[in-house]
Amino acid sequence: NYQSSGRGRLDREFIAAPSSALLFSLYKKVLRPREEWNFIALLTALSIVDALIELDEDVNISVKWPNDILVNDKKIAGLLSEATEEGVIVGIGLNVTMNIDELPVAEATSLFLENFREVDRNIILQKILQTFEKNFSRWIVEGSAPFIDAYETSCSSLHRSVQIITPDGNSKNAIPAGISPLGELILNDGSTVNSADILHLR
Repeated sequence: NYQSSGRGRLDREFIAAPSSALLFSLYKKVLRPREEWNFIALLTALSIVDALIELDEDVNISVKWPNDILVNDKKIAGLLSEATEEGVIVGIGLNVTMNIDELPVAEATSLFLENFREVDRNIILQKILQTFEKNFSRWIVEGSAPFIDAYETSCSSLHRSVQIITPDGNSKNAIPAGISPLGELILNDGSTVNSADILHLR
């Protein structure tokens, strides 16, 4: 219902009014090579997309690499994954019933504001967890290959001009062309980006 010290990527503060968002974390033990663990964040984002589409097939939903969920090009959810010794903790925040005056930034939205058919957080949580478990179980056995095409189809960061801002503050403009098996952003010059913020340029 509420969290008082939520945080997102790069230690950004994550704020949500009480009872307005779906806020939860999950832990999974991971039996694949550690260099592949970064893909779990993308797998989680894809699972959220799949779950929401199952609940409302008319939703205009996409992923901004690596794991921001957008509805009608506005951010509706984000997640943070952190590795432990044997697995990964994934924290998820999904805006459900927020009104306009409760949104943290103008570029955000909520399921309620986008006229989403289902705003019962218990139903949404169940669908996300079921979808993630199905995808994660397959990923453990087969790796990322079965999910690359689906992620690329859902990713609104590809084949457009973006600004890439790296953790050290440097930035450059580029056109992403795809996603690597490790979850990296592949640019049209063949280089890859492992960790960065992406700004979609008009």
